[in-house]
Amino acid sequence: QDVANRTLRVIEIELDDLDT
Repeated sequence: QDVANRTLRVIEIELDDLDT
């Protein structure tokens, strides 16, 4: 479960990078 949480965090960061 901890891995999934980290993955979600990475996805959010990547999405934020795309928005920039």
